[in-house]
Amino acid sequence: MDVVTARQAIVNKEQAAIGYELLFRDRQTNSFSFGMDPYVATCKLIDQTHLNFGLSELSLGKRAFINFSEKCLLQDSPYLMSPKNIVVEVLESVRPTDAIFKKVKTLFKEGYTIALDDFVFNPKWQRFLPFVQIIKVDISQMPMDSISPFMNNLMASQKGRKTPLFFLAERIETETDFLQAKEVGFDYFQGYYFSRPEMYFYKDVDVSQFVLMALYEALFVPDINMDEIACFFRSDEALTYKLQTYLNSGLFDVDTMPLDIKQALDYVGKDKIRRLVSLLVTSQMAKSERQVTYRTGHTRVRTCKMLATSVAP
Repeated sequence: MDVVTARQAIVNKEQAAIGYELLFRDRQTNSFSFGMDPYVATCKLIDQTHLNFGLSELSLGKRAFINFSEKCLLQDSPYLMSPKNIVVEVLESVRPTDAIFKKVKTLFKEGYTIALDDFVFNPKWQRFLPFVQIIKVDISQMPMDSISPFMNNLMASQKGRKTPLFFLAERIETETDFLQAKEVGFDYFQGYYFSRPEMYFYKDVDVSQFVLMALYEALFVPDINMDEIACFFRSDEALTYKLQTYLNSGLFDVDTMPLDIKQALDYVGKDKIRRLVSLLVTSQMAKSERQVTYRTGHTRVRTCKMLATSVAP
């Protein structure tokens, strides 16, 4: 199927790219689809890039900045990618709850770079800051003369921290914006002055909806039969391709590829396979034209499962 993703450069003071923010696009227009669930958008973005040709090709070997909603964080979506390849952008809509604090702290300890998107200070975020490396500020939403005191206060509250704290200015649209942002102390910059989001069109493989739903059902039972799981992957070339791309993504220390699907699945482990398939279900089933297929397929899977249990309990 034809898919599209956009990327926008993030640069340093010398205007050299240090990374790229990856942006979900569902249509031919270079904008985010109105009404799209951020969780679904991130799942589709990861599926179409990371599980297709890999992030490095799109981000030119630099860090990929990816937006993560509250649901993405709670469902451990960042763990599908290597901490060497991504920056975890915590969306401004995420609530600073105890559960999110625990996730951010754990991600930080496991080597992930954490960024707070469109940050506006709230005392409830104070405890998060020791585990955050990048603060993104939308300069169009904050008077320039108030930004420097804001940054100084944040830095003062972080004395003694073990890792540096960087500030990223968003919405840099003119040379004046850039020069002023540099003057007040920003480290990184993003906006139309440097580049508009670049659209990339490419092909992705179609996973069988029926096989995917049957696989999902088989994975979320108390006693998983890995031989059965391997059969589902062998029956669908697209699923096999996604698994191989996942194995080669840099997340795993794989010197040689496993000889067969069963070995690959055993190497990845049940928890990571569940996480992978959950993301694929969200991504592949999210298209409005497939909602009827989704409901029908789910009903058929459950019916077949109940029939099989009744015949051979």
